[in-house]
Amino acid sequence: MKIPRITNGMLLGIVILSLAFFSLVRYPLWHTDVWAHAKYGEAYLKLGFFDHEPLSPFTDHEAPFAHVAWLSQVLYFKLYKFGEIFALSSEGRLASGAEALNLFHFLMMMARFTLTWLMFRRFGGSNAWAAVCLGLYLLASGLGTAIQRPQAFGLFFMTVLLYSLSSPRLSRGWMVGLPLMFGLWANMHGTFVVGLAVLGLHTLGRTIERGFADSETRQLVTVGVLSFLATMVNPHGPALYWHIVAFSGHPNLKTMSEWLPMTFKLEGGTHWPYIMSLVLLAFIWFLGRRKVGAAGWLVALPFALWPWWQERSLLWWWIIAMWLLARLGPGLGERFPTIPSLPEGEPKRWKFFVGAAITAYCLGSLVLERYVPVAPPMERNTVLSKATPWRLAWELLDSKESSHGGWIPELRTEINRQFPDGKFKGVIFSSETQGDFLVWALPPEMPVTLFTHAHVFSKQHWDVCLNVKAGEPDALEILKRFDARLLIVETDTHGKLCQIIRDSEDWIVVVDEIPPPHPPDEFRPERFIAIRK
Repeated sequence: MKIPRITNGMLLGIVILSLAFFSLVRYPLWHTDVWAHAKYGEAYLKLGFFDHEPLSPFTDHEAPFAHVAWLSQVLYFKLYKFGEIFALSSEGRLASGAEALNLFHFLMMMARFTLTWLMFRRFGGSNAWAAVCLGLYLLASGLGTAIQRPQAFGLFFMTVLLYSLSSPRLSRGWMVGLPLMFGLWANMHGTFVVGLAVLGLHTLGRTIERGFADSETRQLVTVGVLSFLATMVNPHGPALYWHIVAFSGHPNLKTMSEWLPMTFKLEGGTHWPYIMSLVLLAFIWFLGRRKVGAAGWLVALPFALWPWWQERSLLWWWIIAMWLLARLGPGLGERFPTIPSLPEGEPKRWKFFVGAAITAYCLGSLVLERYVPVAPPMERNTVLSKATPWRLAWELLDSKESSHGGWIPELRTEINRQFPDGKFKGVIFSSETQGDFLVWALPPEMPVTLFTHAHVFSKQHWDVCLNVKAGEPDALEILKRFDARLLIVETDTHGKLCQIIRDSEDWIVVVDEIPPPHPPDEFRPERFIAIRK
């Protein structure tokens, strides 16, 4: 067997991927998004598409429900159930299911980052610049892509699409692969429309560059038509496009900062890295003058403008910006050979062995970090985010006869006092971020007023809940109107509401965690839990 040889640039790429690995291997399953999605997946398997069961009686039952991410949601639920198989106890089922979800997402992220690196190298032709662009992409996107939700599938498919379009000509395999991918994408996340736009703009650019008579241009048109037709294979058919437009215009999204335009101010914010990326690209293009082609510019321009309308789109801009930089960067060395740069060096076997050793160390760390625990599963920070209200859910599901003493003893005392059978029943008012897990874990007789899927609520209900969260003067009256028996929010973001509940004679505070100073890199939300008399 012939031992491969690799260059300095390839070794640098492996090092950067390993740094991403170690940054994410201990990242726990987040407390938002994925849990509500998995609950929808369970409903699909029980009832199908046409007998939709709302996750909460407070959702808008009159609005049409869009099955935009149904396949992702079913996959999340099946992954959780698969993980439960390996649980050693009933209490360990949650940890095992969460670990299956988290491991799948982690492996998909690492596969996407690896493909991103290969995509940069394919488009730019430089190992060193591909590694640098990968590092910049990881720094810019941060942990925004580490949260487990169906959008992760959209980012993965976008990376595959860009990789396929990064070579001078589209290979025959992609003529079959891309339509199949778009058919899958349309059932996993609504961002497939972004992918279709990229494919269409790339095809238009190739037509400008080579003319319609060129064989690859005709291939791209054929692939585009087949990909568009493949997206029709979904529960809604062509109406899926209408549902996506309706979702993007939902009034509740306008209350969420990520769906709003970027705000420009002198202090820190996401707008500064965005502006710096534009300046960097313009500077390197001006100095290097490397040809990108109409296809590359047409793909990049809409993504460069998109953040002016939605801050959320920055996740997509970063990969396009670094894709463009990987192409433009080598032009500096071509025009200015004496400019300092990372030399590729001669391909050497020893560099391959170093890269292989780093890869083996990463895989070993994965096993040691996640599967050789030094603490019980539910106490390990790599399983569930600290903000996940699993103790609350288990306490509410528990009974008076429980022998373990209670997951939240103060709450158990009040439940036993107010409910003769020791079983809680009633409405739970929660912040949307705490609501996702409670929707997943609790039965219908414990309905939750709010979770992060803003589009499934009416604007009236959403606005009323926001008033309660903000601690408006009518908060107590609204809680009584909901007949809320329990309240759970985060103290650091609901200060006025928490104080109103503390001062009320109708509520008993059982958990009141005051936020202490934390290290800047530590996420430790403090909860406020109260039960109504």
